[in-house]
Amino acid sequence: MSKKKKSIEDKLGSLKLGLTAMRNANNHFIETNDLAYLLTIQSQLRGLVGMGGAHMQPFLLNLAEEFDIPLEIYSHPKKTNKKGMVFSAIVGKTWSPVNRPGFVKYSLKEWLEVPTFFTDTTKDIKNRNQLIKDTSNYEGGTHYLDETPHIVDTLQRITMSDDTNNLNRTLLDIAEAVFFSGQEFLLKYEYTKIEKSMFYSNETRQFKLKELEISIQDNKLGFAKSTNNELNFEFAGFN
Repeated sequence: MSKKKKSIEDKLGSLKLGLTAMRNANNHFIETNDLAYLLTIQSQLRGLVGMGGAHMQPFLLNLAEEFDIPLEIYSHPKKTNKKGMVFSAIVGKTWSPVNRPGFVKYSLKEWLEVPTFFTDTTKDIKNRNQLIKDTSNYEGGTHYLDETPHIVDTLQRITMSDDTNNLNRTLLDIAEAVFFSGQEFLLKYEYTKIEKSMFYSNETRQFKLKELEISIQDNKLGFAKSTNNELNFEFAGFN
């Protein structure tokens, strides 16, 4: 007997639950500095956007593709020249929901695959997706294995002035971008649903669409406020 297929309502409910779990873990970690909360972030990142494994189904990315809803952010251009690189220090947030000087536009999927982090032991440049898989598979998000991947080792060894290592900074940075994108997907899905619905009068439809347009813009501006031109990294909870 085939397994029961999830309805769109089931999928949206699962997405909301996953985003809430990641938000709560982020905010509690910031309040307590308890590393246990990072395990939740690791596992949710793997489930929502982790790509490439035989059993990995990036839930948020798949939903966006299924309903043709673009998820776009801005970030630094990709790194292609390894000459002179020593390590990758995350001194500022690496993304923004609005354009910034020196940034380029990416889809969320592209951003996760952009070469970003220099591994000092292998002299390779790794991407965020690889980091998500490695932290989840080796560091407790999904499994606990005996070895530490090179990129995880590199980022763990680099500690900034606030005693937070680069691995934790990077996971929080990715989590915030994924949370923003998940919220944007939910708002855009609702917008498309109302736009196509035959159950509303034209006046009611336009009113609801206008409300959603404001919510979509508020979501962008809310996360844009935490990313200034100097890109000073600042731990913050998000709603």
